[in-house]
Amino acid sequence: MSKLLDVAMTAEGWLEGKSVEELLLLIGDEEKGWKPKAVDRMIDMGLETNYPIIEKALRNDANADLRNGAMEVLVKFGRPAVARLLNLLRDDNEEVRNFSAVMLGDIGSREAVGHLVQALSDPDANVRHGAAEALGKIGDRGALKPLVGLLKDDFWLQYPAIVALAEMRDDRAVPHLLQLLSNEMLAGPVIETLGKIGDPRALPHLGDILSGSDGAFAAVTARAIVAIQKNQNDTSLYKNCLTLCNQESQLANFITRQGRENLKNLISGEESEETVDSAIQLLGWLGEVSALPGFFRLLERGLHAETIEGAILAIGRPAIQYLLQALYHPASTVQAAALRSLRWLGGIEDFRILRVFLAGGEEAVQLEALELLKGSSDDELLPLLRQLMASASPAVQCKALEAVCQYPSGRVRMILEELQSSGEPEKRRSAAILAGLADDGVSFGSLLPLLTDPVAEVRIEALRAAGRRKFEESIPLLLHALADAEGDIREEAINALGEFGDSAPLSDMLRFLGRGDERTDHAIIRATGKIGSAAAATPLAQYLKSGDAAQHIEFAILSTFGKLGRMEKGDWQLVVGYLKHRDPDLRRLAVQALAGMAQADALQFMEDACKDRHWSVRIAALQSLPGIGGDRAVSLLLDALSDPDCMVRKNAILLLGELRDIRTILDLVRQLTDAEMSRYAFEALLNFGRPALPRLHRIMKGDYSLETRERVIDLVGKIGHGRSIESLLEMIEDDSPDIRVAAIDALLFCCDSLPLKKLSHVRTHDADAEVRNRAALALKTLSMENIF
Repeated sequence: MSKLLDVAMTAEGWLEGKSVEELLLLIGDEEKGWKPKAVDRMIDMGLETNYPIIEKALRNDANADLRNGAMEVLVKFGRPAVARLLNLLRDDNEEVRNFSAVMLGDIGSREAVGHLVQALSDPDANVRHGAAEALGKIGDRGALKPLVGLLKDDFWLQYPAIVALAEMRDDRAVPHLLQLLSNEMLAGPVIETLGKIGDPRALPHLGDILSGSDGAFAAVTARAIVAIQKNQNDTSLYKNCLTLCNQESQLANFITRQGRENLKNLISGEESEETVDSAIQLLGWLGEVSALPGFFRLLERGLHAETIEGAILAIGRPAIQYLLQALYHPASTVQAAALRSLRWLGGIEDFRILRVFLAGGEEAVQLEALELLKGSSDDELLPLLRQLMASASPAVQCKALEAVCQYPSGRVRMILEELQSSGEPEKRRSAAILAGLADDGVSFGSLLPLLTDPVAEVRIEALRAAGRRKFEESIPLLLHALADAEGDIREEAINALGEFGDSAPLSDMLRFLGRGDERTDHAIIRATGKIGSAAAATPLAQYLKSGDAAQHIEFAILSTFGKLGRMEKGDWQLVVGYLKHRDPDLRRLAVQALAGMAQADALQFMEDACKDRHWSVRIAALQSLPGIGGDRAVSLLLDALSDPDCMVRKNAILLLGELRDIRTILDLVRQLTDAEMSRYAFEALLNFGRPALPRLHRIMKGDYSLETRERVIDLVGKIGHGRSIESLLEMIEDDSPDIRVAAIDALLFCCDSLPLKKLSHVRTHDADAEVRNRAALALKTLSMENIF
């Protein structure tokens, strides 16, 4: 160790004497091996005094290592370097402007967004390209329109704009992207971007591409369709969208027989793991039974097992015939998957066919066969199960015991008595496990000798069984076990007592608190929280007041307080005292505890906690407000919209969405134009649903900024109710082409009959070309979706 320390100190000393230029060269040439330490040295030296040298290095066209080192250092400095880089973004030298754009993107500073948007109009194409890429890395939605504008430029700028839009994931870009699908050079990145955005309006178009006879873009299209489907399932954003149908019927409308063949080709080729996974999922959602042989070939190689089993479940009972045949496949991976799928689909009628799998073979297959047997009590299989109960594999033993539990209680009792009276500890341990698993046939008398067994492993399983069975006669034995010399025994006894709930001997358990064994203390505190009795509050508070509790015990007690309900004032005030603790984690736990106590005057302390110096404490306080605050909670949440921390603002917005107080709609609408909070405000407002529509209709027609009105129109469309159609039709007559386009997009999401004649009229008569194109695209989308 001392030699390593000497080497480190020598390295530090060697760098100490290096000039800024020498350090930059070490950073720029990674092969020299000094880069990390040289970067640290430069950061320690500071930016201000050394910036002139760094800028000079950045302008050095003759030495790439020096220039690259300067760029890396400026990015490492981060936010303090942003002002300098913004100046360089206006430099006379186009290379310097380009380097500045790249570095601003790597730093990810939102304050650079406006300047980078201006750089999209730079006379130099490389600078425009660098600015587009930088905006994509930053992901600020305020750059959406300028980036969409680049989609009409040349390829050199279209491509970074498409990539940037993928990072933003703003569905307002979707109609613009759809118009580029016919461009062979751009189709691949466009499809990938549509998948990342996750808007279902793209599905008909992607289905059309997937069904192409040459299958040129099949791989990227399959991935995109799956990404969109998952986005629909994972978020509430599209829950009211007309295009949301069940997966099979929706995809069947879009993907032809040729498309299905293209998917089967993907799983048989040398595609990436993600592509094959996507193709498998799609074939499952489509109910494509003919894909099963291809699935089994992949399973034979041990590939994509989880995805394939999900696809088999999606196909459903039509797959059973193939699965029964697969039981005789030579590969154990195929056998195990077939057994597991048959269990889920209920495809086994004669359980005796499982005999061959129970009698031998690989453990994974045995376990699946045993799992299947949980639905059977065939007498012919019982001798085999009894053999497996003595298996060398603990997993097989346990599964065999679970299977035995399905038999009549008389049989279970007989086996239990036989195991319990055995001279072999392993069999007595099996008896204890069986006592805990069986639904019937177990009495306290059969458990008693196992609870007092001389072997600790047997007693541990018996204690677990006692917790599951909740025999009140076992309580004295469980309390006695709290004094056992074995820590595992004490912990299992406490866990078992915790299972008794209101019947647990709480006061007796708490007498063991603070006897010098922190592991036991922690188990008692955890069990107390599970029991949830307010009677535990005072003993726990006294333990805290004693000052003997380790920090992790303090954490455990504060976490438990919130589960105990109302507390005595003295105990409650102890928790309040933790709101001033120097550790923010303890302050946060105190806030959560007070919230769980439902004390009438807790709100005043929550108000103070909303101003805590640490963001996590403020968030905990905000999250407590809906349960205790009433109207005051709404006011505090609105105040938090101005919090300096973005995570606090995000939580305040989402909580307002959960409260759904109509009075807060305008405040949330104002957040729609905030670059960082826009997506959360949109989600919160979407949560209001139909009751928000009257106010949203007034806002989208009102005297608000163009961006606000566009976002509200988009929101109205996503809420997707027929009562919005009339208001959206009014917006199609708006003076602004942007508003007319937004209204056309929103109409696609409304759930009543759509105004096809109106859209046709707009397609041919609107004065703005973009509006006409958008109406044409909407009509094309509608014609491709046979579900309208």
